[in-house]
Amino acid sequence: MRSRRPSPDSFRGQADAESRPDLPLLVTSLVLVGFGTIMVYSSSAIYAWANSEFGNEFFFLKRHLFRVGIGLFAMWMAQRIDYRFLSRVAKPLLLLCFLLLGAVLVVGSGASHGATRWIRISFLSVQPAELMKICLVIYLASFLVAKGEKIKDFRRGLIPPLLVLGLATFLVVKQPNFGTAAALLAIGFLMLYMGGSRLHHLAAAGLAGLLAVGLLAYTMPYARHRLVGFLGASTGNGETNYQVRQSILGMGCGGIFGEGLGGSKFKLLSLPEPHTDFVFAVVAEELGFLGSIILMGCFLFIMFRGMKIAVSCSDPFGTILAAGLSATIFTYVLLHIAVVLGAVPTTGLPLPFLSFGGTALFTNLVAVGIILSVSKHGPKLRHSFSARRSVR
Repeated sequence: MRSRRPSPDSFRGQADAESRPDLPLLVTSLVLVGFGTIMVYSSSAIYAWANSEFGNEFFFLKRHLFRVGIGLFAMWMAQRIDYRFLSRVAKPLLLLCFLLLGAVLVVGSGASHGATRWIRISFLSVQPAELMKICLVIYLASFLVAKGEKIKDFRRGLIPPLLVLGLATFLVVKQPNFGTAAALLAIGFLMLYMGGSRLHHLAAAGLAGLLAVGLLAYTMPYARHRLVGFLGASTGNGETNYQVRQSILGMGCGGIFGEGLGGSKFKLLSLPEPHTDFVFAVVAEELGFLGSIILMGCFLFIMFRGMKIAVSCSDPFGTILAAGLSATIFTYVLLHIAVVLGAVPTTGLPLPFLSFGGTALFTNLVAVGIILSVSKHGPKLRHSFSARRSVR
């Protein structure tokens, strides 16, 4: 009688399959990076050609391709390293980010629209606020796992991460960079909620935090200027809301099917920063409502795959880490699109994988690499969705 016992080769094949990174997440991320490269050239070519300081139409494309190469290498390295190693270096990484954020206020360079957000190292410019979003997620995931049920206690469990989050937000606001500060707050509170913090504790802390940020913003002319522009957007008057008006007009011209790739008219020097802060507006004008929905579907799919990896992992640190990084990417997507649509005040937040920018692209690809590492190295639940209906 023939035995039905699986052969050693079948076990080996199953183990190899389980040790591979999540292919759908990897492919979707690479597709977005490739599409983003096309959009960087489409949105920046005329802008670079018309400005003598850039030299030619390929100025931004060449730099973007160089940064894509660095980011893809970093993603490959991140998925090879066992993500559990990050728990041991969470505090040093966080301390390094705080030192870099403090250095921006002292020796920062690359002032843009009243804000100084970069540190120049040789021929590279590093934006510490973008690095902080990754290190903060790693630290909070490690902290939440260490605290366990104690996170429900406001004094012993919640105050320490709130102090860390508050200091990070304060240093980013001082640059000033209110968009990234808002993103950090959203990511931090979401992770604390996933980690088991009581909702009424988070609500009280969030209200106090918003009040503090609002008072700080009121004392800064740059922030007041942006807020006035947002509140006056409905009137269509003044220079403060010029970007948003051009963005909305451009998207309206795109209609259902768009003007065609490369056919945007509003990127021809009438829409400021078309290759960075308002790249989604160029996408909507050139590819229309249908193309915008497909793009949003890709981001939603990345969010879905990241959360699936999170709930499939039986290691609490891997679960919270993958969920936090997935939420980080999608938070930036939502805030970028909200700015382009005029739903929130104008901030300089890039669209993940599509906007021109070195540190943002690097950190987003590293985030994907870490999620892939969780899918590759994390212990799996036998029945992930029946065993867990939530991240926590």
